[in-house]
Amino acid sequence: MTTMRRVLCPVDFSDGCRHAVDLALALARGSAGQLRAVHVLQPVPALVPFTDPLSHPPGLWAPEDVEAVRKDVLRFVAGEGAGSGVPVEAVCLEGNPAREILRDAEAVSTDLIVMGTHGRTGFTRLLLGSVTEKVLRHAPCPVLTVPPRAPDSVPVDQRAFTHIVAAVDFSDSSQAALKEALALARQYQAELTVVHVVEPVPTYADSGIPGLDADIEREAAHGYLKGLLERVAPDFPAKQVVLIGHAAKGVLQVAAGAHADLIVAGVHGRNAMDLMFFGSTANRLVREAACPVLTVRT
Repeated sequence: MTTMRRVLCPVDFSDGCRHAVDLALALARGSAGQLRAVHVLQPVPALVPFTDPLSHPPGLWAPEDVEAVRKDVLRFVAGEGAGSGVPVEAVCLEGNPAREILRDAEAVSTDLIVMGTHGRTGFTRLLLGSVTEKVLRHAPCPVLTVPPRAPDSVPVDQRAFTHIVAAVDFSDSSQAALKEALALARQYQAELTVVHVVEPVPTYADSGIPGLDADIEREAAHGYLKGLLERVAPDFPAKQVVLIGHAAKGVLQVAAGAHADLIVAGVHGRNAMDLMFFGSTANRLVREAACPVLTVRT
């Protein structure tokens, strides 16, 4: 993703969705792009036997109802984006929400999907919601998830991001995420902090296998990170942080301490286990971050 000219934002009229629409408009504006606002209607089950072949089939919305909802979507977005100057196309589809969002994103060659997440507490925080999680697993482009804790609006004269945190584990996907983070930092003149967390290997005292020395691991990680930044961003003053501990927890701590307004992370592959969790670190970042999270898959 080198530009964000084609931004797609699912709209469900919730308060959480407002945060996503605000940021989607800001990003489209920053790239002189356009916003495609998509609402998916669930099929309505037929309440009476279907006998007249000339009438509207059961289980489907009437065309006038679909058009009425489409206009509601347009008004909803217009209410959030007054003065943004971003061209907005409102689309109303019918079917399974995740499937239709993914199909539409593919059909129009979307550069970025921006979607809100719903606030949850306790056990239910373990689940993102079926629509969000399916989109994250299968999206043909990067996905920006916006939590309800994000700012309610992005003023037209304000930068979308001021401090970006990029999570790096030296995989291909995380290096792609770093490039995206760097491009955004340049575009919005934002500070960039690049974080690598060394997760310690458990020691087994009875096996005779020695554990890894944390200081040696930290020093090696600093060297790898420095080399990566010299290749990818030799002229950009990115801050480097290497921690020992749990990857997601470390990235979240750095982001909170820096008052970051965006976390960027890569998501590994598309095998069965990856699709189940879409990357354990990225999963936790999306669920727990207080700021938006951009996930990039290679």
